[in-house]
Order: sequence, then C-alpha cells, then structure tokens
Amino acid sequence: MVSVGSAAAITFVDRKGISQWYAFIREKCSNFLINSANYMFGGPGVIVQIDESLVACRKYNVGRVVEPQWIFRLYDTATKLGRIELVDDRSAATLIPLIQKFVRPGTTIYSDQWGAYNQLGNLGFIHSTVNHSQNFIDPTTGTCTNAIEAYWSRAKKNVKLHWLSDRDQLPLRIDEFLWRDRLPNKTYLNVFHEMLR
Repeated sequence: MVSVGSAAAITFVDRKGISQWYAFIREKCSNFLINSANYMFGGPGVIVQIDESLVACRKYNVGRVVEPQWIFRLYDTATKLGRIELVDDRSAATLIPLIQKFVRPGTTIYSDQWGAYNQLGNLGFIHSTVNHSQNFIDPTTGTCTNAIEAYWSRAKKNVKLHWLSDRDQLPLRIDEFLWRDRLPNKTYLNVFHEMLR
C-alpha cells in the first residue's frame, strides 16, 4: 500500500483524509475476515504451530513510549495460513479458548514449553513441545516453532509496527495483513470491489 504521505501528494487530499480512507479500507478487511465461513486451521495429521509474544515496545529505549501488547499467533503448516490475535495476557484462560476456537480437534500442535499450553493434550489435540532454552528443534521429536516465527517476522514487516501513530491502528493493520495473506495478488481488487458493495 502507498504511504499516507505519498497518497496525499498524488491525490491532493490532506493526510488526515487519506488516513481516514485507509482506516475505512482496513475495517472492510477486518469485516471480511470476521465473516469468513472457513477460518479454522489444522485437522488430523496436520501440524499447527503456536506462539505468543510481547510487541509494540521500544527497542533500546529509543523512540516514542508505546504500551506493551501481547500477541497470540498460530500457523497451519499445511495451508501456509495463520491467525494473529491481540490478547490481554498469555494465561491459559486467555489462550486455550482461542486455540479451541481456531484449531480443529485432532490437530498436532507444536509449541514452546509455556505452562499455559500444558492442558492441550487433554483437550483433543496432540501436543508436542520444544525447550527453547536447549534447542530450536527438539532432537528427538523434531518439534519446532520455526514456521510460526517466520510467519510473524513477515507479518511484522508488513504491519510496520514502528509506523503506528495510534495503538488502535494495530488490530486493523493486522487484519489487513491477514486479509492480504489469504488472497492471491491478482484477486485483491476484485474482492475489494465486492467488499465495498
């Protein structure tokens, strides 16, 4: 997407007006995702990797102070699609319902050894962990979270967390990334025209 400054220069519309249009478009992307009928991941024989992290904080104590935000993410290694959710914390009470909402029973879930995931094996999932303090890939089981880390790295590059002027833009930017990620490039305009109707 063209930056706000560039779009303003091209269209002779002020930056505030362009920002409002971009917010409108991102809200349409968000609504499209929310109303998507098939937004479940995994299934028997499929591996879904999960992870959580803290984002939107300053690096090296430089830049504007931004409130920390927990992000939970999952990635289906078969379809190469993922989901990113903003969460209040990384407790089992927060994360387990999201996993049950978006991951089909019988799925093999790979994660780190965060305690919130301990009950997944009793909830209809096959759960395998890697101890990141010892290995990136478990030498015995082959369990890793490399795919979800790569997915999140790609998402961060597209969301451009450091460009956010307001915290309330973060969910819309993430939904825009998820929407783009689910559609081949050539269908963006066709689908977007349908969304605007």
